[in-house]
Amino acid sequence: MPVPHKQELDRAGYHLMNNFVQLRSMLLERLTTPDAETNGSGRPDERRLNAYLAAAAINQVVEDYIHRDSVLPQKAASRLERTGRPQASHIGKAIRVAAANMGISSDPMAA
Repeated sequence: MPVPHKQELDRAGYHLMNNFVQLRSMLLERLTTPDAETNGSGRPDERRLNAYLAAAAINQVVEDYIHRDSVLPQKAASRLERTGRPQASHIGKAIRVAAANMGISSDPMAA
């Protein structure tokens, strides 16, 4: 099977920024489209593979949400703030604020 071009993937809606609702819609479309009517979704085998991949992506979103890393954002912020570059320091501070707003504590025992 040839590898699709980036334009084809973008047109089909495949990219890393799909949210949970978009992934759910993609999964439902691939599961509910009859084999005789592919709606541009490809052959039945392709649709089954795409349904599996959409389900795997949904699982990854859920796992990432459940197991949010409370230490990684703080490490990144610290490293950026220590660079001595004003822009990097501002980004580090923004990461700390975003982590705090998401409920990610700098104390790993508080998670």
